[in-house]
Amino acid sequence: MNRTDFTPCLEDYSFGPQTSPSCRDGLDLTLVFEESILALLPGSLMIIASIARFLSLAKASKVVLNNSFYRTKSQHLAVLLALRFILLLLWSIRPPIKTQVSIAAASISMIEAIAIVVLSRSEHVRSIRPSSLLNLYLLFSLGLDFVRMRTLVKLKFDTLIAALSAADMAIKGSLLLLEAQSKKHYLSALDSNRPPQEISGIFNRSTFWWLNSLFLQGYRKVLTLNDLFHMDSELSSDTTLTRFKRTWTMSNASSHRLGKTTVICLQRLFLAPVIPNILVMLLTFTQPFLVTALLNFISSDDNKELGYLIVAGYAVVYVGRSVCNAFYTHQLDRFMTMLRGCLVSIIYDQSLRLDLKAAASGESLTLMSADVEHIVRGFGLVHEAASNAVMATIALGLLYRQLGLAFLAPLIFSLTLSSFNGIASTPYMRAQSLWLEATEKRVGFTASVISAMKGVKILGLVENVTSKIARLRHDEVQRAKTSRIFIAVFTVLQTLSLSGTRWVTYTCFGIVTLLRSSTSGGLNITILFTSLAILNIFMERLEILLRQMPRIASAFACIHRVETFLLAETKRDNRLVGNVGSIASESTNDYELQNLVSYDIVINMKDLSIGWTSEQVILQGVSLEIPRGSFTTIIGPVGSGKSTLIQALLGETITHKGFMSVVSPNSMAFCAQTPWLINKSIQQNILGTSPFDGAWYGEVVRACALVEDLSGYASGDRTLVGSKGMTLSGGQKQRIALARAVYSRKPIVLLDDIFSGLDPVTEAIIFQSLLGSNGILRRESQTVILVTHAVHLLPSADMVVLLGGDRDVLYQGSYSGFPTELISMRDIATSSGHGPSEKVNPKHQSKDFVPTFYPPLTDVDLVAPDSTRQTGDSKIYKYYLRTMSLKHTLLFAFLGAICMGFTPAQSLWLNAWANDSDKGKIRYYLGIYSVFFIGEISLTALWIWHVVIYPLSESSIKLHNIQLSTLMRATMTFFSNTDTGLITNRFSQDLMLVDNELPFALIDLVEYIYNCLYKLVLIAIVSAYILPVFPFMLAAFWMIQKFYLRTSRQIRFLDLETKSPLYTHFIESLAGLATIRGFGWEEEFARQNHVLLDASQRPFFLLATIQRWLTMVLELVVAVLAVILAIMAVEMRGSINPGLLGLALVNVMALSLALNHLVMFWTLLETSIGSISRIKSFSQDTPFEDSTNPGKAPENWLHSGRINILNLSASHSPGSNAVLRDISISIAAGEHIGICGRSGSGKSSLLSVLLRLMEVTSGQVLIDGLDISSIPVNQVRASLNALSQESFFLHGSIRDNLATAASTSEADAPLEAVLTKVGLWNKILALGGLDTVFDADSSFSHGERQLFCLARAMLNPSKVLILDEFTSNVDIKTDRTMQKIIREMFKDRTIIAVAHRLETIMDFDRIVVLDQGVMVEQGRPGELLGRNGAFKRLYDGYTREIGDGV
Repeated sequence: MNRTDFTPCLEDYSFGPQTSPSCRDGLDLTLVFEESILALLPGSLMIIASIARFLSLAKASKVVLNNSFYRTKSQHLAVLLALRFILLLLWSIRPPIKTQVSIAAASISMIEAIAIVVLSRSEHVRSIRPSSLLNLYLLFSLGLDFVRMRTLVKLKFDTLIAALSAADMAIKGSLLLLEAQSKKHYLSALDSNRPPQEISGIFNRSTFWWLNSLFLQGYRKVLTLNDLFHMDSELSSDTTLTRFKRTWTMSNASSHRLGKTTVICLQRLFLAPVIPNILVMLLTFTQPFLVTALLNFISSDDNKELGYLIVAGYAVVYVGRSVCNAFYTHQLDRFMTMLRGCLVSIIYDQSLRLDLKAAASGESLTLMSADVEHIVRGFGLVHEAASNAVMATIALGLLYRQLGLAFLAPLIFSLTLSSFNGIASTPYMRAQSLWLEATEKRVGFTASVISAMKGVKILGLVENVTSKIARLRHDEVQRAKTSRIFIAVFTVLQTLSLSGTRWVTYTCFGIVTLLRSSTSGGLNITILFTSLAILNIFMERLEILLRQMPRIASAFACIHRVETFLLAETKRDNRLVGNVGSIASESTNDYELQNLVSYDIVINMKDLSIGWTSEQVILQGVSLEIPRGSFTTIIGPVGSGKSTLIQALLGETITHKGFMSVVSPNSMAFCAQTPWLINKSIQQNILGTSPFDGAWYGEVVRACALVEDLSGYASGDRTLVGSKGMTLSGGQKQRIALARAVYSRKPIVLLDDIFSGLDPVTEAIIFQSLLGSNGILRRESQTVILVTHAVHLLPSADMVVLLGGDRDVLYQGSYSGFPTELISMRDIATSSGHGPSEKVNPKHQSKDFVPTFYPPLTDVDLVAPDSTRQTGDSKIYKYYLRTMSLKHTLLFAFLGAICMGFTPAQSLWLNAWANDSDKGKIRYYLGIYSVFFIGEISLTALWIWHVVIYPLSESSIKLHNIQLSTLMRATMTFFSNTDTGLITNRFSQDLMLVDNELPFALIDLVEYIYNCLYKLVLIAIVSAYILPVFPFMLAAFWMIQKFYLRTSRQIRFLDLETKSPLYTHFIESLAGLATIRGFGWEEEFARQNHVLLDASQRPFFLLATIQRWLTMVLELVVAVLAVILAIMAVEMRGSINPGLLGLALVNVMALSLALNHLVMFWTLLETSIGSISRIKSFSQDTPFEDSTNPGKAPENWLHSGRINILNLSASHSPGSNAVLRDISISIAAGEHIGICGRSGSGKSSLLSVLLRLMEVTSGQVLIDGLDISSIPVNQVRASLNALSQESFFLHGSIRDNLATAASTSEADAPLEAVLTKVGLWNKILALGGLDTVFDADSSFSHGERQLFCLARAMLNPSKVLILDEFTSNVDIKTDRTMQKIIREMFKDRTIIAVAHRLETIMDFDRIVVLDQGVMVEQGRPGELLGRNGAFKRLYDGYTREIGDGV
């Protein structure tokens, strides 16, 4: 031990904290300060924190196996304890200098070491991740120990104490590495499978080191959802979701209930960003002081050591800020991810409780998608807004210190600009609303066209509809121009807020300087660049704050919308549970309990009046008792309320009077009149939520006559049904829905007109299999209620209920007592008194069918790997820029370069002013500076005005027209195989990105590219020595983006792909709400929603996280540049220009934020450009109907209606099996042809060929001698007149929906005439007339919709009428009316009709019989009945089912 050189100072015995220049050059702290603040205080805090942490861990179970690395760790801890004990002895026995706190500090250090030993053991064994407390403390204390060690070295302190202190630091550093080590390989099997972010330490998580494995995977291969890390337990916790819902339900808050629920339930996640945010703020404000310190240093003769202390400060501040900022934003992302999960979940739960009318509006879907996105983006900005407001205020205070009263200039100027912003906001919001209205109008009409595309094509309305959508788009773009002019104004105001604030500040400062009498006090280098650094902070934070306020306001507006939705009244189920022995009957407003229901009555109605609204009564005075195990049929004319009665049984209607009691209200199988299917396989639709039972599944499939249909598909029951069952025929959809109801084994089965799309033989098979004497439903003693128009089924019913035209019950009772005068008995088997024959034993049931369970594939699993996801496609940018035209693109780039160049020019000019001490030139400098400023504002206004008015509008229209043309030319196979929601999304979400986000992301990206380049140029002009750094920086940037983009692109795709099934599930749930609630599937569907939500959360969270990684890495590169610049300044202190150095230092500060914005807008552009990629692939990959562009036929090419079908074969798609084979038919002009056959025989396919909806593999179809494949497909359809089984309507007025391709008359008289003819005119008048917006679903029953379509067909003068089972959904009386109209109005035209009701075509000129795609027979009806052929057998089977009344 050597003390001869020991040089203490007297002030070391005082608190200090800093020594005077005479003591260690004034570059050190006093010993008392170091021992008390750097040793005693943190040690004491660590001891207290260790005790608290140890007590919390004591309750946890052990998670680490015995064979871990704790032995190594314990050895280090033992050495640490030994060193601390020896140091305590040395400080107690022979200290070279002893202050009043030396012994206390050494003692606390010893106790601290003991606390570390105990806590380390507990953390190692009982925590799945490395100890955050130990890691942070060891790192922090190492920094403090380094300061103390530096003092010991400068003091030339006791050699042994110094050596032991150095050893203590070394062992601490080694221990830090051990404590930071992951314990993954030593955890139990369950814990080791946790996601890496959950078992990683604080340093790993702060620097996103755990993402490296994902980046490597994304670089090497195409990622799938299974490659992504799962959410950690905190973000995927069902407990949090449950607590969120419970808190919402129990909350009594009168206002802001949802916001308060969010903060209370997600309190920890919401407050987690606060501390790192404070650290970011502190480190940000440290930067201007570092600029001042470095500028002062290079202008002084201070010791070089001070310069390197400043360099160390630069390293700590810049690196610390980048890491803290990344950690802060990552905590925000965690909060927003959890908030998204809670909101989507609670909105879905509420949607399951909506009444059907509210569900049909689709509001909940908008809330779940658009509103939740706005909330997630905006709610987290509350932290940002608060910190930005605080930072702007602090910056103003610091600015006052530098510039005096001139600090008021930016404040007043900013407030003035804010008021202008507010003034312009009101007309902007009006313009925005008009734009959104135009967008909604276009999207609504386009969506109705997409959902009814088959009808559009059949009616030949493609050209008319295309023109209308193009007009709507043109109007939308015109309104967008007005809104974009305001955006240009706001952009100019934003430029003013940046450059203008700087200009007005230094102009005021110059004027104040001129007014002063003294010659001193002007602008100098230190004042300029310190104030400029502070002013940059003020302007940046104020600009960000102004940008954020609309987003925050939008988020809170969306929160209010969601809150209103959650508080809205839900469906009121007025049904009572009947088997409890008591029900309620209403007497005015009081309820009297009566014991009226026996256990054998499953449904009881007493004087029940029901409707869909509180003002409207649909059915009144209904009294009905349904016994257990009975079969009840409900019949009545069109519009009599049959479906409403079924919905009442499901609890979907409003009870006005009386009561209804049901034994099993949440356990009813329901088949709607329009079958509800989900876009999954046939098997999944049949199973529903029930487990697979092979024997039962096979029996149900056979009973519903599906075996032959399944055998016709290559994938059998794994075949996807498509959106709304688009790949299936109407009969197949009904039978699959029926199979689902039967398979569920619910005690009550409600069937709403399920036999309407079936031929009589198939109907008989199913009826006997289910409801015959040995039928499944009879055998299972299930109660069945059937709404039907097939009155021939009445004899089989235990009870018949007849509803009248006045919507009341005319009869209820057994069939034997049915009064025949109440209804036409044409179809009732009066002679036999029996229903469908029980002798039917068709070949359907002899087919071999082996039930096999196929686990469902997710939508993401079905996506084929695409290598372009990794590499991207640069052609997309060229494709987009081409739509803006080359001249506009070049002008945009050129003007942008000039506009952004004004900012560095102004900075250089200010530097020149600061270097000139001549006060007389202030006017000169101010004048030129003002010219720069005015030029920047003028050119910026021109730049933005040009880009938002010309190239953006041109691009918007071109891209829409490309999509629209592709859509209208696409084949029906494309629509069958593509979800309608995905297609609609192209015209809503994709075009919204094209109109709103993409262009402004491009503008902002170009702005910040120029911004960053100019900043690098300003940094480079300081010294040529920094230029060699730039190639390395550029190489680093290139490697980072290459490494990053390969993964980010793929996760972005996965984000979109996992959202799609979530939205589809939401849409399908809303569409099938009555079915879901009837089956009692709410809980299971909520669970499925949670699974899909959890899957979508993974890429959503990881996408945000890797963006934070990129921001942090870029900021670290800037930190390296800042440190290099500081080192150069220290080393070249005598030769470097202080003004240029100050300029470079300020730009390094701003470069970090500029790169942040660059990443943000680049990310937004990458996300938005995906819409262009989808538009491009959509236009290139979609199959077209007219691939050869045939020439148009003469105007009146179809003049007589003669049709020749020659050797025709056809299939649904290229390569698929033929559904029609070698068919030849010659049809004379004006001839009436009936087509019949079993279900699946090819009847509708033959009509599809005539309408060119199906692929013709061989043969020809000639109409009036012209091959229809040689003329445009839309011209063919526009020349024909077709009525299909499914009614077709577009979004628009009643007048719009009466228009056809051949008749677009706007006159009222012909429209009124046809509507009167079909009996709908009075109802149209009641709705408001011809120009009323038409909602067919809520205004008309199924039968009335068919009557409306018939009225539309009557306006079409075509010589050919095609009918596809057109009257299947109407009662007998309405059927007769429609048949009479067809025979009167179309008697001289060629008619081709597909019919299941054979009596409707018995007066036709000829009958064609098809079987399995082959024409087996044709001839006059009488002739065919005289033969023992296919038609005779078909007819005999039909009459056997319906009786002899034809």
